[in-house]
Amino acid sequence: MEEYNNEVISNSEDDLQQFLLDFFESRPDAKENQTLTLRGIKNALQIASADSLGLTRLQIAAISSEADVQPNGTVKYIPFIPVAARMIRRIFDASFQLERADAIVKMAESEQAQLLKGFSRETVGF
Repeated sequence: MEEYNNEVISNSEDDLQQFLLDFFESRPDAKENQTLTLRGIKNALQIASADSLGLTRLQIAAISSEADVQPNGTVKYIPFIPVAARMIRRIFDASFQLERADAIVKMAESEQAQLLKGFSRETVGF
């Protein structure tokens, strides 16, 4: 975790949620009904990342993919904020990343994964 994102990330999840809420509400494209377009969500996360969070474009894409886009193309950011905060905390949580890495290794070493080695994507059905 880089130094510039320590303050926001290392505080409680409630602090991170409040940071995201304040940030989304400060956006000029935020609507009175607490919505942003998906592009507005992505742009806000990019700006917040440059200022405080230090997220990569791939991380921003993963986080914004969890947004529930309404038929009119907007996202209600109040329900999205806890999801985004949880994902951001996990990205920078070293113990979670170690658990994730261990799970990936175990899965890769499993009998099922060994059976798939050597098969093409078409054979497996991807």
